[in-house]
Amino acid sequence: MIKWSVKHRSIIFMICLFILLAGVLLYGDLERQENPNVIVPRAIVTCVYPGASPTDIAQLIVKPIESKINEIAEIKTIKSYSKDSIGVLIVSLEDLGNDDISKVWEDVKEDLDEVRAELPDGAWEPEIDTNVTETYGMLITLSSDRYSYKNLQSLSDELKKRLEADSGVKAVDIDGEIDEEIDIYLDMVKLQQYGLAPSQIVQVVKARNVNIPGGNLEIGKIKVPIQTTGEYENIDELMNTVVDMSDSGTPIYLKDVAEVIKSEEKMEEFITLDNEK
Repeated sequence: MIKWSVKHRSIIFMICLFILLAGVLLYGDLERQENPNVIVPRAIVTCVYPGASPTDIAQLIVKPIESKINEIAEIKTIKSYSKDSIGVLIVSLEDLGNDDISKVWEDVKEDLDEVRAELPDGAWEPEIDTNVTETYGMLITLSSDRYSYKNLQSLSDELKKRLEADSGVKAVDIDGEIDEEIDIYLDMVKLQQYGLAPSQIVQVVKARNVNIPGGNLEIGKIKVPIQTTGEYENIDELMNTVVDMSDSGTPIYLKDVAEVIKSEEKMEEFITLDNEK
């Protein structure tokens, strides 16, 4: 082949020139995207069954789903995980084109709809997530030495609203926010003096911090819904919650038996930019 190519250099030159020209002509018609859509041949199927043990999840949830979707010939492997109250199946497909992959996922969704009737009462509807490799196109960070996490979160929420208003933005998620929390430190000595139990304090606070429907106010033919709100609006209202009455009829407030402090919640993840929060 090499010897023939050397003897017929002109033919080889013409072939190379033809390939080059064809490439130049076809280049303008090639599809190009800055962020191309890639359909991944892998998906995660989840089904929640509240209160079920891993054994029950395996027998009553995972097994029926696995048997049903495994009937699809294009499925290569199914890995299942049975945990407390939830079953997870990772489904992988054979090497297929984008159109074929999309069709298979539609078939899987139809099978999940059919297998729903075989699942026990109380089990949630199975869900499939095919966007397992989605990535963000842009990462924006907000940091400051002078602002608290609460201030940064307020700015982030405002920025999120503005970005979501843009039709070209698919989704905006915020990570790294630290919410405020209210800590109640009970004084066990004072509780004993007043004859109160910690569980009683918990019940009183939970019962006080609720919204209760109050019916409707009828004005002619118009009905206006009324709601009695009991939610705490500030820390002072919480501190002045009446938790009990003394023998003499004097109200006992939460602040009399506990220290109430507002603080930032304990961080479970640390997200920084150049060592700044």
